[in-house]
Amino acid sequence: EQNRSLHFYLEVLGAAMVETGVLESAVDAALARSSHFPKEGAATGSKLIQFLASLLAQVATPLHDDPQSPLLKLRADVHRIADKLGRLLEAVAAQGFDHPMNLRELVASCACLAAALVLQSGMSEGCSDDHFTLSCRLLVTSCCDADLG
Repeated sequence: EQNRSLHFYLEVLGAAMVETGVLESAVDAALARSSHFPKEGAATGSKLIQFLASLLAQVATPLHDDPQSPLLKLRADVHRIADKLGRLLEAVAAQGFDHPMNLRELVASCACLAAALVLQSGMSEGCSDDHFTLSCRLLVTSCCDADLG
């Protein structure tokens, strides 16, 4: 019963984000904030990416096979603005990370969102070429280089 309630609330949240267009507005606001206040904008952008990843992780469950599901529509909207999300991720990464845990959470969220974008793109080779996915790859590569250096 509790899982069903949670599923319902996630559907309502997804529907609200899709119907109001708040997703793109939130990304635009985070980008604007990061250009005027880089440190604060990076924190906002990181939280927004983590929030989207946690929502889209729910789409992978078997309950979301309905093509009219608000969370599937949200995934399509995220795919549509993936280039803006890529710019936001670059702004976040440019500010660095005070704690390794913040970086770990961001990389996990990027992996979640990149997987959702690949699913949405329908590319058989399992690779999406949008700005966000490319920025995720760059983030992971720079993390690996830093650990090896």
